[in-house]
Amino acid sequence: MTYTVTAEVQNTGKNAEANVNLSLQYNGIQVGQTTIANLEVNASETLTFSWTPTTTGTYNFTACTPSVLGELYVEDNVAERILYIFNVTMFDGMVLHYSFFVQQGMTNIVLPFDLAYSQRSDTIFRATSALSYMGSVIASFWDEDVTTRMIKNAGGNGMFGYGNHTPFWIFTNVTVGEIVPISVDGVGGHLFTVTGEQFLDLAAIGRVEVWVLSDTTTSGGIAYFEKATGLLVKGTFHYSMSGTDASYTLKLQGTNARPTWVQVPTNQEIEQGTALTYDVNAQDANGIDHYSVNDTIHFAVDVNGLITSAASLTPGEYGLEIRAYGLAGNYCSAIITVTVKGGIPFFYYLVILGVVIGVSAAVIVIIVRRKHRGEISYP
Repeated sequence: MTYTVTAEVQNTGKNAEANVNLSLQYNGIQVGQTTIANLEVNASETLTFSWTPTTTGTYNFTACTPSVLGELYVEDNVAERILYIFNVTMFDGMVLHYSFFVQQGMTNIVLPFDLAYSQRSDTIFRATSALSYMGSVIASFWDEDVTTRMIKNAGGNGMFGYGNHTPFWIFTNVTVGEIVPISVDGVGGHLFTVTGEQFLDLAAIGRVEVWVLSDTTTSGGIAYFEKATGLLVKGTFHYSMSGTDASYTLKLQGTNARPTWVQVPTNQEIEQGTALTYDVNAQDANGIDHYSVNDTIHFAVDVNGLITSAASLTPGEYGLEIRAYGLAGNYCSAIITVTVKGGIPFFYYLVILGVVIGVSAAVIVIIVRRKHRGEISYP
């Protein structure tokens, strides 16, 4: 996606200025510069830069103009804007399948809840939800701005609220201790704190590395967001309506936004002196970008998912985490054990070790017994 960044300089002084330099930088690199021949009082000029980021992340844009002779107030000669670029390609056509768990009195109800996204403009995406209940569908819709997470143009039966922040994803560059606003259905915005990060094992989608957020507005609320994509994978939200305390839980059951294994990787066995050759395959709606393994000393994996090992592996068990990354930076993972067979069985090793120790002891005894009158003779 291409962005247009505009820097503006205005003459708020009492005199016209000539040859005014205006420059634009991002992350300390100059990306634009112009010289304004004449800048009248109260007049302004702009510098426009067309920018296509190559990756997601935080970018610091700075516009500056040098001070002029006699200028006393120079603080406004520099303007700074920090932008976070989110991977919007993930949202277009993204579908999330959740289980919606709600407790009504003594009855626990689990319902299917589906959420689909479609692009309306460069940064605005329409979210459409469907909650299936007793043979009918409760439908809602709203728009989300992927640069702010703000909800607007809501309709149907949704109650997340105009001007609140979506509960279904957060920015991936959060840090521990950061406050993140999240809308809770029925009552609007709550403030959550990023309390840590961990791995979460979910039966439907496997092992996921997540940010953990705790609700500071209403106690008991907790949400887990995948670190790679920012998507909500599990969350329990508490609220009070008309004096009645209530809660609901959302748990991700599947999505086309993260890769899935064509066949889940399994444990492998090889003989000592034989190199491992094991092919893994994942699929993703946007395509697989690459694979990785955590143990790069003993193993390697190519872009097609072919895992190989060194032929010199010693007997034993090797834990290996395998990841398949989609083009959006999301991934699925699996942990397997590679067992290298061969070598001396442990029982025989003890027997041999005992013989060696016995022989060594005998040699020591012989050496000691051959000491005579302070002399040492060697066998």
